[in-house]
Amino acid sequence: MQANASTNTKTVIVDAGTITNIDITAADTLLMLKNNLEKKGIAFYITEHMQGLNTQLRNLGMGPLIEEGCVRRTITAALLDSGLQKPFPLEGVPADLQENLKELQENAEKALSAHKHNTKNIEKIKKTLWLHTLPAEEENTLEEFAWAFGEDTVNEIEKRVHQVISHLHHWPELEAISEIGLARQVRAWHNLGVIDEDEVLRRMELHLDELSANLEEDKNKQLIFQMIEKRRQHLEMELKQENPEIWQKLVESREHLERRLEKQNPEAAKRLHELEEKFLG
Repeated sequence: MQANASTNTKTVIVDAGTITNIDITAADTLLMLKNNLEKKGIAFYITEHMQGLNTQLRNLGMGPLIEEGCVRRTITAALLDSGLQKPFPLEGVPADLQENLKELQENAEKALSAHKHNTKNIEKIKKTLWLHTLPAEEENTLEEFAWAFGEDTVNEIEKRVHQVISHLHHWPELEAISEIGLARQVRAWHNLGVIDEDEVLRRMELHLDELSANLEEDKNKQLIFQMIEKRRQHLEMELKQENPEIWQKLVESREHLERRLEKQNPEAAKRLHELEEKFLG
């Protein structure tokens, strides 16, 4: 794999969908590969595997691979985290073939049949269809933290909440979160699914005092709370328009989150609801 990496290689993604078990030797090999690629400025991801493999990695002392965001639930998540955006460009596949993807998807059988005597074209068509029809990010990585961290999910989310808060010193930084989300404020896991991002934002509201004290500008807690809620409302409205079924999953997740917060920290949850009523009416 390292031998095939060129000077233009920016990201290496391992499809681990068929891997169900891993031993210490294999885990060490993955860590060595990640470290060697990192020295060359190449991002490394392991994707598409079952949740149990993450548990095995943590038990083998490879938790940092997960914490640093090298383990992602889908290839799509890894590509987006690396900074690429759909449609993903494919080397060796003509631009017109990629641009006419919708037509190609609708007529895939016909297209493949038309090129049945041209093996190279067949492979290009299959490659294009495969990469551009990867499962939608919002359908498969909504609750990626739970998949990645298992029983440590709450602690890991709280770590990221404090990480974000520690980097917020100026009002424009909070405004940016309300407009574009958390990507600029986290060292790893740059792109989050809607449910994960929503939970981080909600837990940020639990730390309103800390947030307010951290900002150098004199902004009151109501404005800070409203900025965070603005982002949460945007996530909800966008999802409701684009995918009502998954929007319903977000609604259910929020209800579940409130019950968990009330159980984990009843006093803080009560105060949060009081602030919500006071600031949002």
